[in-house]
Formats: sequence, C-alpha cells, structure tokens
Amino acid sequence: IVISLPGTGTFTIQVNATSACGLALIGPTTEATCAPRFRRGDHNGDGALDIADPLGVLGYMFSNGPATCMDASDANDDGSVDVSDAVRLLLHLFGGTGPLPAPHGFCASDPTADGLDCSIEQGCP
Repeated sequence: IVISLPGTGTFTIQVNATSACGLALIGPTTEATCAPRFRRGDHNGDGALDIADPLGVLGYMFSNGPATCMDASDANDDGSVDVSDAVRLLLHLFGGTGPLPAPHGFCASDPTADGLDCSIEQGCP
C-alpha cells in the first residue's frame, strides 16, 4: 500500500483491515509530518532564480517587503537572512561562484537545522 500525502503538515494514518472471517484488525496509528519544500535562493517563490530574488531579499531587509519562506531567502544557509544572502545570490547569478547550498535547483525541505522556516510551500510543483 502506498499513500501519497497532499502538501505539507502533519497527517495521521491508521491502517484497519478485515480478516477473511470478518474479524476487524485495527492497526497502529502513525503520524507523518511533511515540511514545506522550497528552492534555495528563490526568495519570491516563482520557481526561477533570477535578479528578482536578491532584490527581493534587499526589499525584505530595508523596506519591509514580503518573505514567505525564510529558508529560501537564506541563500548562504547560515541560519539568518541578511545582506550576505543578497550578495551570495548576485555572485551566484553573475560571478560564477558555483551552486548554492541544498536544496538548489530542486525542491526539498531544508536539510540544515536552524531557526528559519517556510510558512508556505513555494515555487514547487
């Protein structure tokens, strides 16, 4: 049996079955928590990494612009969103400094434990 969980959140799954003689078999309850997925550096959540993303990080910092996924905005994965993230994005886009930390180029939850999170899943199919 394969169960696909829709989106993010915590889901409770209980497996119940009936034997051939009609006896109800009640299985254990399991919880599965799915963290929101994101792409590192995709500040605006449009699924692309472009000049709008470092500009969005700067807008968030200096003009109270929107930020729905702090993990995505943390381009250098140091656990905070600051000007170094905008610089890292610009260097990645125009300076050839190599890939950003995971998840970069694909959607996944954050592999690094820090105080940042995503309030919604963004930029991921």
